[in-house]
Amino acid sequence: MRDREYTRGFTLVELLVVIAIIGILIALLLPAVQAAREAARRLECANRLKQISVAALNFESAHGHLPSGGWGYMWAPHPGRGFGLEQPGGWAFAIMHYIEQGTMVAAGANTDPQSDLEPKPYNKALYETPCTIWSCPSRRPAEAYPMKDTTWYVVTPILSDTLSSVILSDFGANGGDIVGSWGTGPNTLRIGDLPRGTPGAYPWPEERIPPLKHTGIVAARTCMMLQDITDGSSNTYLVGEKYVDPDAYFHAAPDDLGDNQGPYTADDRDNVRFTLWPPMQDRPGYSNTRGFGSAHPGGLNMGMCDGSVRSIPYDIDSLVHQRLGNREDGNSVDF
Repeated sequence: MRDREYTRGFTLVELLVVIAIIGILIALLLPAVQAAREAARRLECANRLKQISVAALNFESAHGHLPSGGWGYMWAPHPGRGFGLEQPGGWAFAIMHYIEQGTMVAAGANTDPQSDLEPKPYNKALYETPCTIWSCPSRRPAEAYPMKDTTWYVVTPILSDTLSSVILSDFGANGGDIVGSWGTGPNTLRIGDLPRGTPGAYPWPEERIPPLKHTGIVAARTCMMLQDITDGSSNTYLVGEKYVDPDAYFHAAPDDLGDNQGPYTADDRDNVRFTLWPPMQDRPGYSNTRGFGSAHPGGLNMGMCDGSVRSIPYDIDSLVHQRLGNREDGNSVDF
């Protein structure tokens, strides 16, 4: 009788050992893969910030001044009113021609500059149309996010139809090391256009007694020039990543007043931030609606007034960070 032949196979113990080894290898490789992906996202974020910074400088070359902050946080842009002090919208609207979004501006170019009604459908489309450049890929995709509270006043900006959603920006211009917010601004175009000293004219920041001072690059109804940056363009922030509570990443609502109106609104913490607070990495449940920060580990990207982009560590000396936000304090910085 012939002996039976047996095929050598894996025992259960051997199979478990192989599975364990594979698991260990995956555990060792996964952080490296995640780090590589984050490095790529950080680089893309810096590239978008670079485009925004260069766009602002190209705007300055064409117009003789940097973009204005607009009229107040309730104002949407008016596509028929140019890009100077008469433009009620924010700084991000002013640079759209220079970030390959000129067709959006051109769509409203024939709007009556004195009309409060004609811009409304235009601005609803503007606020709800995704634009990749305003998004940091480490934080969230470029989408229109729902208005969580449809009874809230910001769902109907001045010069816009009521919004059901809005694109959210991950970047804010440098407002300086002194916190300044000039409120909603005038209620109508007519009031905003009244000359200084006219009865009923709106008291703009520089016309108040004492005048409201700002030390940064963007503020309400202010058109800064490069020569105003006496500390040097390479030593002054232009625009950077803003802090956002992760609990508010994917909606627009009153629970984060610095992230619910999008990039185009005038003079608001949605798109203007201050260096009075140290930069921070996003953390759930913590609100910081006026400071800079990001979703990246270790530090954030900041665009300088010379068009360069610097990686700023979260543990930067707080005084150095404040000075980088002040265009004219006369203090040298080493960072």
